[in-house]
Amino acid sequence: MGIHGFWESRLPELFYEQYDFYVGPATYLSNVQQTAWQIVAQSHLAVDSVLRFEQQVAKEAERFSFETKGKQTVKVYGQEYSQKYHRALNGMVERLFRNSIKQTGNIWYTAWVDAGQPDLKN
Repeated sequence: MGIHGFWESRLPELFYEQYDFYVGPATYLSNVQQTAWQIVAQSHLAVDSVLRFEQQVAKEAERFSFETKGKQTVKVYGQEYSQKYHRALNGMVERLFRNSIKQTGNIWYTAWVDAGQPDLKN
């Protein structure tokens, strides 16, 4: 159970209903590779906050608990811990999810335009 899975699975599982996933229409990217590296660089800028808040919240709440999912009891990041961490991040999870949705759409749109805008109905 690492922080990567916490971000990609547990936090969205608990808070997705609070998120606004509408990001508007896709836009053409003049340089997909440059955009991809900008995304990597921007994501890396958040590392210090992500880890610092995780350490702070771990002092305030029990990190793990157990929940029954289907017929199995599994170890998960606890509800209280997850809520405190999510609040500490002040919308970061939603912002990065929204950006990933937007940029994925932009890349697909750019590929379609660069392919000559083929008819996708057939």
